[in-house]
Amino acid sequence: MSNVPPGSRPPGSGWQSPPGGYQPSGSSQPPPGPAWQQQQSSPQWSSGQSGPSGQKTNGLATAALVLGIISIPLVFFWPVGVPCAILGIVLGFVGLRKASELGGSGRGMAIAGLTCGAVSLLLVIVFVIIVASVINDTENFFESIQALRPLV
Repeated sequence: MSNVPPGSRPPGSGWQSPPGGYQPSGSSQPPPGPAWQQQQSSPQWSSGQSGPSGQKTNGLATAALVLGIISIPLVFFWPVGVPCAILGIVLGFVGLRKASELGGSGRGMAIAGLTCGAVSLLLVIVFVIIVASVINDTENFFESIQALRPLV
């Protein structure tokens, strides 16, 4: 057994201690040196105008995506779903235009919001056609029953 102090290597092992010495136990402070002299601070973002990478965010694309997604389950409650879908489509187009100005930031969200809003509007149209068809068939059914009544 050799008398090597903790945290050091025997000579000739190919390992050198960092400058300033390193104390692995009992010290929570990093050793002094150029690599450890970086300032630690939390990222400072300015009111949603730029993300962590410093790129500008596209709020219109985000709003289009949110409204487009919300409008899909609201298809059956059409007084709220239709305006959400229309706003999602409009904000999607405006968000696409802004994305081209920002170098593509938010382009995918704008397209997704536009698509979700359009799908929602198509579902509302299909729903209205189905309901109108059922109502029309129901009226025809009752008219045919009333026409058969005098025969019975």
